[in-house]
Amino acid sequence: MCSQAYRREPWPIGSGITEAAGKSVCTQRLKRSGMAWTRAGGQGILDLRVIWLRGVWKAVHQRYVASKPIPAPHVPSRPPQKF
Repeated sequence: MCSQAYRREPWPIGSGITEAAGKSVCTQRLKRSGMAWTRAGGQGILDLRVIWLRGVWKAVHQRYVASKPIPAPHVPSRPPQKF
């Protein structure tokens, strides 16, 4: 890494920002009182949290909905005829 070049620019070069982001995203959401997560469940929550924090929720939701098949319309069954 070219530390000299990065120091001239306003770019973060330490790990503090990364650690703070991890705390903000992970700890505040997953380590609340009484919570227990499976690995898959925790990953799902973290994915959703990052999408929300990045401000791309609407775009991701639209892409998700567009990826799902359109359900066939419900046709009610006819009641049996009485003779």
